[in-house]
Amino acid sequence: MDFTAIKGKRAFVEGMGCALSQADAKGLAKSLRDAGMVIVEDSEDADVIIINGCAVREASDRKLSSSIRRFRDAGKEVIVTGCSAEAYPSVGLSAGASVIPLRDRRRFLESLGCDLSGELGDLLPPPPKGPIYTIPIGTGCGGNCSFCATKLARGVIASYPPGTLLRLVKEAVEKGAVEVDVTAVEINSWGKDLGMSFPELLGMMADLPGDFRVRVGMINPRGLLDWIDDLLEAYRSRKVFKFFHVPVQSFSDKVLKDMRRGYTSDEAFEILRKVRSAFPDASVHTDIIVGFPGETDEDFSLTVDAMKRVKFDKVNVARYSPRPLTDAAAWEQVPDPIKKARSDLLSALWKQRALEINREYVGKEVDALVVQGGSCPTARTENYKQVVLRRPASPGERLKVKVMEATPIDLRSF
Repeated sequence: MDFTAIKGKRAFVEGMGCALSQADAKGLAKSLRDAGMVIVEDSEDADVIIINGCAVREASDRKLSSSIRRFRDAGKEVIVTGCSAEAYPSVGLSAGASVIPLRDRRRFLESLGCDLSGELGDLLPPPPKGPIYTIPIGTGCGGNCSFCATKLARGVIASYPPGTLLRLVKEAVEKGAVEVDVTAVEINSWGKDLGMSFPELLGMMADLPGDFRVRVGMINPRGLLDWIDDLLEAYRSRKVFKFFHVPVQSFSDKVLKDMRRGYTSDEAFEILRKVRSAFPDASVHTDIIVGFPGETDEDFSLTVDAMKRVKFDKVNVARYSPRPLTDAAAWEQVPDPIKKARSDLLSALWKQRALEINREYVGKEVDALVVQGGSCPTARTENYKQVVLRRPASPGERLKVKVMEATPIDLRSF
């Protein structure tokens, strides 16, 4: 496909998958708009659909293929970029899309007339006029997990410069952002290529003027004990939500070793202990993969025991999904019925525990920052608990609300 032919056409840009992919899509749309293209907000109004695809799970491939075929049936040209295009280009090609791997995206943008001579701004989304701004702080991964395709797509660490990031956050706050969500393939690797560390960046963000709070995204446990004290010190700022997303994936040392996660279950427990010691009421989330190749009933029971011991506010449970070109895909697989049973058990367990935690708030008054207006506004407590409000409120308002009801995922005020 001659990509220069799309310049005079209307384009719709969609991000699939994680927060980083969706933020990348917004950055891509910005670059295309700056080059003179017309970017539309509704896919029905577009001549060209550009999808920033995800490569994390097999379900992502199916969703991408389905979307491509649906758009092509509607007479649209479809271009796929992002992690999917880099790691698994055949997914897009087989469904009839043109594919732009990540390594070729800069050349694609330049062919359309995009000026990419600035400070790595071509992949950073512009601050919107709105209450929430999601900002990627870098790309690439410092790990080498045996099950993950993201490293195939994103490569090694490349941190965005702190000056650029701080400028964008400041601009977002000036435009009305009250919540700044920090994301990356691996947040805790930020700065390694710059001679800096993530706690330094977090501290600088928290020192910016304005009434806002920062939500830190997923932090890999690998190597975290080396600088967790610095991280916890940065979290003491009133501008940082007391929210920790630490994806342990398994509490079996054998499984962690096979996954090549780079830490032990004891190290994970120590990280969680330090977090709870510093911030007893913090919201702590984790990710768990069940049915990883070689995971025995005994391995799984260690994770179940950990779920009972550790006070997790949310657990993202995923059944292992083999990804082509990763080492674990070639290993003997756990049967799907066993994966399902383990997933069901763990999901029920964390929801029961989360409901118990949230019910402790019922009848209490909490301070909350409104982050979403509309007919059913929502607010966030200092520890990032979501509060559903049943009365009008505007983003940026700070309220004292009485919690009247709790579910495993939110608090509710009437």
